[in-house]
Amino acid sequence: MSQYSFLTEKISPQIGLTIFLIIAILFLIFFFWNLQKTESEILFLEAYSPFSIKKKSFLGIGNPVKEIIKITVEKELLSFERKSFWLEEDFSKILDSKEKFEEREINSFRDNFSKNKIEISNLNFEILEKEEVTVLNCYLKGVLTEKGSFDFSWLLKNFPFDFSQFQIFDKSLSFVGQIKETKIEIYIEFPFSIGVSKDEVWQR
Repeated sequence: MSQYSFLTEKISPQIGLTIFLIIAILFLIFFFWNLQKTESEILFLEAYSPFSIKKKSFLGIGNPVKEIIKITVEKELLSFERKSFWLEEDFSKILDSKEKFEEREINSFRDNFSKNKIEISNLNFEILEKEEVTVLNCYLKGVLTEKGSFDFSWLLKNFPFDFSQFQIFDKSLSFVGQIKETKIEIYIEFPFSIGVSKDEVWQR
C-alpha cells in the first residue's frame, strides 16, 4: 500500500469535487484578471495617438522616449508647453526633414482641438539640436466653462485615465507614467487652491 493512500481514503468524492471547483474558479479569476489587464495595457499603448500621431508611420521616425507637458493657468488662459526627447537616430531624421516634421506636429496638435471651441494662439514649434529635443508651446483660450471650472477633457481624451490617477496638491496636479516606449510627465499649475473632478478643476 502506498504511504500516501491514507490521504485518498479520507477524501470523499464530495470534498474532492469541492476542491476541484475551487481550483477551477481560482483559475478562471486569474485568467480573466490577466485578460482584463492585457486589454487595459493595449488601450494604454494606443491612447496617446492625437499628440504623438504614431510617428513610426511618418518619415520612419519612432515615438519620443520622453514627453513633458507643462500647463500653467493664467486667469482665463492656459500656457501650454510640450517637450519631446528623442533617440539620436530619430532626431537625425527630424533634422533631415525639419519643415515636414514641424508642419506635421503643428497640424496634429491643431487637430486635437478641431471639435471644440478652444482657441490656440502664439503657437510655436522649435527644434533644439544640442538637446535633441523638440518643443511645442502656445496659449489656449476657451477651457473655462460657464460654471467657472477649467475643462481638461481636451487633454485627458488622449489618455486612458483621468485626474483620479494624478497626484493632487493644493495648487497643482502631476502625473508620471509610461505609454509604450514613451515616458509621460504632466504638470498642471494653478494660481489658487483647487478642487478636482475626473476632468475639471475649479477654485476652491
